Amino acid sequence: MKHACLKETQRRIKMSFPLAGNHSEERLWTSRNDSERYFQMKTLRIYLITVMMVVLTFSSIAYAGVPPTADFLYNEIDLGTGWWQYDYTLFNTSPIGHVGIDLYDLTLYFDSSKAFNVLSMPSGWDWIDGAGFIEVFSMNPGAPPLGTDIAPASSLGGFGFEFDYQAGMLPFDATFVNPSDIDNPFIFSGTSAPANHAIPEPSTLLLLGSGIAGLAVRKKFKSS
Repeated sequence: MKHACLKETQRRIKMSFPLAGNHSEERLWTSRNDSERYFQMKTLRIYLITVMMVVLTFSSIAYAGVPPTADFLYNEIDLGTGWWQYDYTLFNTSPIGHVGIDLYDLTLYFDSSKAFNVLSMPSGWDWIDGAGFIEVFSMNPGAPPLGTDIAPASSLGGFGFEFDYQAGMLPFDATFVNPSDIDNPFIFSGTSAPANHAIPEPSTLLLLGSGIAGLAVRKKFKSS
């Protein structure tokens, strides 16, 4: 009886060994699968970082030597009494890679025989005016949060004027900080335009393109 029990015990132990072996193989397969997934994610992360570095490098090369630009866009309101109200937003449309080239001054020119009033001014900005012009300027050097200048690829609203005629599109001069020569700022001459005529700037399109590239890379790694 004891011999029979011993043999039965040995048989059960032998039967358990293949199961233990199967569990070991399963754990090994799971571990290998996790390692492959981790490697794929790490490779994806490195690839995305590389893509962003290439995009930033390309933007720096593409915009090297490109002068700063600005837009002064408005919403026009007929006040019905011969006066027209213009609510402006000032855009520093320089590429985002133009670090330190902040917009801090703008002079708007209009018919010197017409009347003009200032309705509003953004915080941290002031103005002077004369016959046929108004000059608005930042009183706090530097971009936010330390200053009130307008950094590249940024904008500032709150400029409100009224004229006793339909002024429409007016010429302006925008002044930017020149980091390499503070005494010689950059000047850009343009024309104000209705806000609904705005178009995407190169820096916006570049960021959009890099985002699409990143999504495409992620999809590729997922499918593999």
